[in-house]
Amino acid sequence: FTAVLNEENILFAYFRFIVSGDTVTVGLGVNPQYCGKGNGAKLMELIIDQFKARYTDKTLELEVRDFNQRAIQCYTHAGFQVIDSYLKDTPTGKDNFLRMRYAANT
Repeated sequence: FTAVLNEENILFAYFRFIVSGDTVTVGLGVNPQYCGKGNGAKLMELIIDQFKARYTDKTLELEVRDFNQRAIQCYTHAGFQVIDSYLKDTPTGKDNFLRMRYAANT
């Protein structure tokens, strides 16, 4: 996991890379108090920069619940495209997810 701290040393977000074959899936979370305040673009830029520095020959993907339109919009603006939709088991039951791929890698 990589922690992303704000100017006051408070956890703003985290992310981690999970490698499987030629694909790297990024898992990320943002502290709820910072959601919807325009910080997503900077976080995605950091994640993409870290991905490019670590994995020069792999594809970057992520998954997001399909109802999370704010996150989907952020990911789309960062260069991700929807490549799949599916139903997935979660701790609270089944839910619909989207798989998105960083377009610069396609």
